[in-house]
Amino acid sequence: MPGYASPSSQQLTHMLRPATARAPGVHARTLDYRLRRVHELIGLRPASTRGVRILTAAVAWAFADRLREA
Repeated sequence: MPGYASPSSQQLTHMLRPATARAPGVHARTLDYRLRRVHELIGLRPASTRGVRILTAAVAWAFADRLREA
């Protein structure tokens, strides 16, 4: 669309942060801290497309592994 500038992923992340924090019942700053710790510990930016895909796959793998053990 002419004259329409789509927001960057960083802008979207900032806009969605309060709702994202409310979903699991944590404060937005707690969410920021946890995302920063993930980046510090494994070197992956969880808010990036690549980070979301990799972390989603890891969680799914761990969940499936627990189901197999049950």
